[in-house]
Amino acid sequence: MKPTKTLVDNAQWAEIAALTRLAFVAGNHSKQAVHTQLYIPEIVHLVTLTAGIGPTFVRKSVYGIVLNYIQSLYSARSDEEEFSEVLLLIEEFTQPAILSLFGLARTTSTSEYTDLNPANDNAFLETQEGLTQLLIRVMETTAGTKGMFFYLSGCQLIKSFQVC
Repeated sequence: MKPTKTLVDNAQWAEIAALTRLAFVAGNHSKQAVHTQLYIPEIVHLVTLTAGIGPTFVRKSVYGIVLNYIQSLYSARSDEEEFSEVLLLIEEFTQPAILSLFGLARTTSTSEYTDLNPANDNAFLETQEGLTQLLIRVMETTAGTKGMFFYLSGCQLIKSFQVC
């Protein structure tokens, strides 16, 4: 197959969007935080590929996947004092700056989500970099043991440096 200019133009876009929505729904029903943490590398990979792309319902699903993960960890361990950082992340996720990393905008907390597209390639790259930094912070904040970092695509993250 010929590569397409954008992911939405790809012949498999309908399947990608459907699987993203299924991942969102499946994440809503996770009862145990341990089950949620099993697939963090896959979730991060999926989010970095699909955030800010496609129709609003797909963008909301990608945003919801990350937010559901953080909320499930918080609800499972909300009695522990160290998880106050997780609560701060949940509150931060409602801010317009975070929504923009997922290609979303919202005028008020009760209004509908709308698409927000970067103005040019430079803005797109800055948004992608901001999203990646946010996801690294989410992983570090929600790690079961502080100081332990995740394995991501066969590379170990050590204080924001990749060692492969």
